[in-house]
Formats: sequence, C-alpha cells, structure tokens
Amino acid sequence: MLEFANRHSLADSKTLKCYKQSELRGAYFLTFYPDASKENRQLGAEIYLWFLAFDEIYAERIGSGAVDDLTQRIFELLDVLGGYTAEPTPGFGAALADILRRAETWTMSQQNDLRNALYGIMVGWQWEVQFRNAHSQPSVQTYMGARRHLVAALLERAILEPLNGYVLPDTARRDPQVIRLNRALANIQMWVNDLCSYEKERRQDGNFSVTLPNALMHEEKCSLSDAFTRISELTNLEAEVAAELIEYLGESPLPEVRAYTRATERLLRGTTTFYATSGFGRYTDG
Repeated sequence: MLEFANRHSLADSKTLKCYKQSELRGAYFLTFYPDASKENRQLGAEIYLWFLAFDEIYAERIGSGAVDDLTQRIFELLDVLGGYTAEPTPGFGAALADILRRAETWTMSQQNDLRNALYGIMVGWQWEVQFRNAHSQPSVQTYMGARRHLVAALLERAILEPLNGYVLPDTARRDPQVIRLNRALANIQMWVNDLCSYEKERRQDGNFSVTLPNALMHEEKCSLSDAFTRISELTNLEAEVAAELIEYLGESPLPEVRAYTRATERLLRGTTTFYATSGFGRYTDG
C-alpha cells in the first residue's frame, strides 16, 4: 500500500510513519474480505489508506488556518468525485481519481455506494474541524448523524459487496431489514469507537474534543459516567437488533442476501474487536 502513497506523492519522509500505521490498519480490515480478487484486495487496501491517511494528516488538525486549508482540499476532492476536473490536484486528488477509475469494474450501484460514502466522509471532515477549532459541541442528534460517516462504517459497507464477490439485487438494497442492518453496523461501530477512544481524544483536544460523551454531557448536563452508561446501553440494544436482523436475513431465499449477512456479521465482529484492542490512530496514543 505504501507504493500507492509514493506513486501519488501523498507524503514526505516526515509523515511516512503515519502511512505505515494506516497500512497496518488497512491490512487488518482486509482480513474481513477473504474471497476478494487480487485486484479488488489491492483497491480496497488503497481506499483504506487514502481515507485513513487524509484523516490523520489533514482532518485532525487544530489551529490557525486548519479550517480554510481543509475546506480547500475537500473542494478539490469533491471536484474529482463529481467528475468536474480532468486534471486532479497532485496528491490526494490524483489518488482519488485513480481509485475511482479502477472501481469502474464494479457495478454502477457499487460505484455509487463508494462515491456516496466518500462524499459523506468529506462533509463530515468539514463539519468536525469547524467544531473542534471553535471549541464547541454539536447536538447529540447531529453528532450521531455525522459520526456514522466519519467512523467509516458506510465506507466499509460500500466495499463489502465487490470485495466479497456478490451483487445485491435492487430489491434487496431497498429492503428495510437490509437498510436497518446497515444502520446498526454504523451505530455500533460509532458508539464502540467513541467509548474506546475517549481518553485519547481528551488528551489530544482537551474537554473540547468532539465526541459523543462530550456532546451528551453538554446537552444533557450529565456526568461522564452517566454518558458512558448511556452509550453502553445504546450499544447493547443495537447489538440485539443486529443479532435479530442477522438471524432473519441469514435465512433469506436469496443467496446474495445470505452472503451479505455473513459478511456484515464478520465485519461487525471484527471492527468492534479492533476498536477495543487497537493501538492505532484515533483509538489510543500508540
């Protein structure tokens, strides 16, 4: 994966260590896709690297000029995502164009899933950096809506199909049970992530870190202990919902839905374990 970073000049020597960390995280997530072709595994790895590295290098910045700099870069990326430029900016823009070009082997629905997930992440980056630099907290409802994108659960969902080698029929994509399982996946990842990363975020950004515990304490005037209890209860309830949906969809007459359900369960188990035990990125100071 680092060859991809070097090819697109994504980093100088001082930031290569960030990419090494991202490479390890991406390699871990790829274990959730054992049936992926060599080409799709490589593409999936580079999608992860692109997202994780941009997040670490640009989206986590605090200080003078951070908001304007990130905004400029995101608009450059949006031009690539929307096909509004034939000459992407060298670096992350050109790398994104490379990713989208190679994803053209996927179905149109799968390509749209990828584009929509990336768009949500870009909007989320811009949203988060403004709150972080203003030392303010969003509402709980707004935070949850944004964090589903920033935790990358929707990005992982987007590459679930092509990397596992199946195509969900349109009727399955519109199935309320499938949609609800996608939401459960995102919610659980978001809440577990926030519980596990809280201390690291507090040490990095102080009491103004943009996290669900802080948003709850600000909005509901509760203690940190109460906020953690509330999030734990939400996670447990959502896990029950996910388990019921996995059991129900696992018996679908459609083999693609059964494959999707198995892949989602594997991803859910793996990512929650990762967030709880990882020594990387947002989750600890390691």
